[in-house]
Amino acid sequence: MVFQLHRHPQSTRCAGLNVSADLVCEDNTAVFRYRVAGAMEGDDQAIAIPDTKTSARKDGLWEQTCFEAFIGRDDGYLELNFSPSTQWAAYLFDGYRVGMRDALDITDVAIDFQSDDDGTLNLTARIALDALKASLPTPSQLALFTIVRQADDAMTYFALAHPDGDHEFHHGDCFAAQTPRFLNP
Repeated sequence: MVFQLHRHPQSTRCAGLNVSADLVCEDNTAVFRYRVAGAMEGDDQAIAIPDTKTSARKDGLWEQTCFEAFIGRDDGYLELNFSPSTQWAAYLFDGYRVGMRDALDITDVAIDFQSDDDGTLNLTARIALDALKASLPTPSQLALFTIVRQADDAMTYFALAHPDGDHEFHHGDCFAAQTPRFLNP
């Protein structure tokens, strides 16, 4: 199922973007797919794409254009970050921003990033299903996000759902979809 991600209500930029994401299972692999399409006006509003790096675990990816997924509930969840640079991160939390640590069962994430001639961005991240399931505390809800950083460093946040007030991806209101059955124990 393809989910539409919504721009945060306080954002004044990126109104012309259509952002979507989905999560499917292919050959015992969880496949996260993100798409950003639409018009941006002016060079200063162009989407800033990090340079390609060696695929590896890396902190701080949310400070750039980044794609994210949270799986679990308020009482424990997995956070995944995928960068167009092909770097990635995986964290476990015991609760709302509590007990953060690396999700060590996830040791490899294969990321493919493409920017089409019309400016459409496509990112696909693949994680072995067994490694992903070993890291899931209690899969029941899913949150999907996209962070767009523009050339002038402005940030715009897209999510399935946003809580009231400032953007806060860890908030329980963001967990707006049920996880697919293939993630159930």
